[in-house]
Amino acid sequence: MALEARGYIDEGEAIGLNEDEVHRLLAAERRRLTLDILSEGGPWELEELATELLAREDAYPADEHAVQRAMIALYHRHLPMMDDLGAIEFDRRSMRVDGCRLIRR
Repeated sequence: MALEARGYIDEGEAIGLNEDEVHRLLAAERRRLTLDILSEGGPWELEELATELLAREDAYPADEHAVQRAMIALYHRHLPMMDDLGAIEFDRRSMRVDGCRLIRR
């Protein structure tokens, strides 16, 4: 229900999020934008994802420091939580992100 209210549907209810988890997942605009980016295909290198994220946040021109800050926020805060919830696959070693398991209607 909550996924549908935000325009997202769970593919076959494969990730089984409860309403609180859905709200946590979609609470930050940066996570919503990340889901949108990942739903277009992948995998993504962390730096490429951060650069695209800044473009969608209208943070261009994104200098090297802005990209680094976005990468740090994604790496330490957003991507691990999204991975723990099962919405994406995040490999910390290779710094690659893939597998958006939510799709937007």
